[in-house]
Amino acid sequence: MKRSELNGQGSWEKNNLPAQIHRTSLKIRDIQADGMLNLEKSLREICKIVGLRREQSQEDITRVLLFIKNNYSDLSIQGIRQAVDYALTGKIEAQLEHYQSLDIKYISQILNAYREHIRKSELELRKLEKQKETEDQIKKDMNKTPEERKEECRIAYEGLAKYVEINNSLPIGWDWIGAYWYMEANGLVTTDVEEKRMFADYVRNMIENEKKDAIATGGLMAGRDIEKVLNNKLDFAHRCRIEMVKSYFKQKLNK
Repeated sequence: MKRSELNGQGSWEKNNLPAQIHRTSLKIRDIQADGMLNLEKSLREICKIVGLRREQSQEDITRVLLFIKNNYSDLSIQGIRQAVDYALTGKIEAQLEHYQSLDIKYISQILNAYREHIRKSELELRKLEKQKETEDQIKKDMNKTPEERKEECRIAYEGLAKYVEINNSLPIGWDWIGAYWYMEANGLVTTDVEEKRMFADYVRNMIENEKKDAIATGGLMAGRDIEKVLNNKLDFAHRCRIEMVKSYFKQKLNK
């Protein structure tokens, strides 16, 4: 993604991300007949934008329209316009040579590249939302008394224990850190320095493997995002605490 999608401070602007547009726009699969007319109109506008000198026949436009409807119904009309704009401005990598025809191969190359761009944008958007959620929680916790936070930690641990007992599995999301602080205060996780060091090595190897998988599926940028956890002491300690809680309950599941 380009610098234009960042605000003046270099942080992500949620509303500029293609994933946000993708989430909120009406999908082609959901539009009615008049919406298809808007799609046809957009395709004719695209013909002019990309520089087609001859006017495309109704047959050509209809063929591309039906192709999009059948294969890219998860996109929106706004998204298709943005895809062409991104291709022309180099924000996505797509074949720009159209040979004076808006054919299926040409448009599919652009939309496939745009889909991949949306996938990466969705990862960024989720990261933004998680960051905002964390910031809101920190602000909320700052206003709590130590007694209130202690009680929350107890509830986090007991709720987690109950969940594991009932479902025989770990939840996807939880107040892992709250559960950790309760477990540490009550001697349920190790406080031995050497054991913590060994566990940190285990987590470090886990993150390294996650980084390799991320690079294989999402490219170098995805791997760098994961690597940041290794390079930030607070983030790494946070991850170690989470994995320690998970390890504790996994051992209970395996008994």
